[in-house]
Amino acid sequence: MDRSIPVSNKLIFKRINERNRQIHLNKLSQIKSSINRQPPLSFNHLKVNKKKNQLYETKLTEIERENRILLEKLTNIMKAPAKLPAPEKHPRSLNRETRKKELVKITIENQAILKRLKEQKSMYDHNSWLNERKRHETYLKNISEYPMSIYTLTTKTPKSPSEEDV
Repeated sequence: MDRSIPVSNKLIFKRINERNRQIHLNKLSQIKSSINRQPPLSFNHLKVNKKKNQLYETKLTEIERENRILLEKLTNIMKAPAKLPAPEKHPRSLNRETRKKELVKITIENQAILKRLKEQKSMYDHNSWLNERKRHETYLKNISEYPMSIYTLTTKTPKSPSEEDV
């Protein structure tokens, strides 16, 4: 099925189309832009921020002034003769000896408490805990459907503190 435009003469139709195309191309080439594509005018007062520059300058002058003051103080310290501390005429604290005695007393009491704590026997029986754990592991082995390697049980039982010393 031919969907082309019906024409009486194909050559003439082709020539007319070509001529219209050329006219169209010529018109396109002669078109002038209606939009101003030039960069906008630049104003100097928008480029330079005078207030920012002024604040920056005042900050710099303040820093320089502080540095100069510090330098003068340092030079005065360097030029001044060294001052030795005056020998102490009176003890600093009137109750120094009392505080010292109290500190010694507290230290002795603390050492006695520490000694009593170290000598105290434990209220917990860790050996019974180990035996109970072994018994529970055997129960688990008996009721488990799969081999014990699947479970993440400790294969080694922890040593008791008395066994580690031996």
